[in-house]
Amino acid sequence: MGPSRRSPNGTGCTDSPRSTGSSVSALTADFPFSVFSFSLRPFPSPLLPLSFSAGRLRWYADSRRSERMNPKSAENSADVPAPECATQTGIPPSRRQRDRLADAARARVARVSAVPPLTLAELEAHARAVVAEAGLDESYVPYAAVLVHNEAWRDALAAVPFDRRLLLLPQCLRDADACPAVFDGLGLLCRRCGRCAIDELLAEAERLGYVALVSEGTGAVTAMIESGQIEAFVGASCLSSLQEIFPRIEAAGVPGVAIPLLRDGCRNTALDLDRLLEAMRLRRDGLPRPPAIEPIRREVEGWFTPAVLDELLGPARDTTERIARDWLLRAGKRW
Repeated sequence: MGPSRRSPNGTGCTDSPRSTGSSVSALTADFPFSVFSFSLRPFPSPLLPLSFSAGRLRWYADSRRSERMNPKSAENSADVPAPECATQTGIPPSRRQRDRLADAARARVARVSAVPPLTLAELEAHARAVVAEAGLDESYVPYAAVLVHNEAWRDALAAVPFDRRLLLLPQCLRDADACPAVFDGLGLLCRRCGRCAIDELLAEAERLGYVALVSEGTGAVTAMIESGQIEAFVGASCLSSLQEIFPRIEAAGVPGVAIPLLRDGCRNTALDLDRLLEAMRLRRDGLPRPPAIEPIRREVEGWFTPAVLDELLGPARDTTERIARDWLLRAGKRW
């Protein structure tokens, strides 16, 4: 007897029209604005035992696909209505309210011509205006800040080809009680059983050409970004993972769209699935492609080495020059 069909989101509730076999997708909760204040520095990756340079990224994507068992073809089913889903504090409980905030965020970003990356002060100011325009409670300001961030990066993401993007999904979207997947050093190897949204999202990612990863760790993501092989990022995650991942993406200047979970808990979580699918499918020709910041950073970093400075300036002649030279060699936002 085959596996039983899961509930709409694997947890018994759903928030948006879905296809049979879909689950629910995400939007955020408490969002401390300090998450965007980090600097990008080399990040050790205990989860990532391989290099993602010179073709390894595509090898990685292909090998992950080949490791999955029981592939399931997409089902073409009619959309069916669904009930509301419980959300955590700080996230509007109804889909209508979340849509109202999303519309207000889109209008706000267009009206003020917001250019990413936005500063923390700009994000908060825009989010407060969005909540006021939508006529909702101020407790939703952190959630609105994520929507503003996403809208600001929308065109930059749409300019990046699908095969230069990464999709990161959280393991907690799976049906924890019935999931047959196994784990390796990089994350979850989905067996495509159809019990949760991960199956549908991975199928769409493969159809579009994304590299996809189901993992709670940030090491693999950071390594992919620093390799220069990834130019954009779409993710669904809980707040704690967003705090780890997106500051590095912001610092690297990589377009990123975050679809936060409707509720936290690291087990049988939920999200607004159609929001994530919409972000994944964003693509428009003719838009200016954002510059690849990571290669520029590496180039400038190479200028500030002892050998290069000695060749350019000559040996340090006294203690003062040695101190000044030492400061030049330290990490900083020279790029």
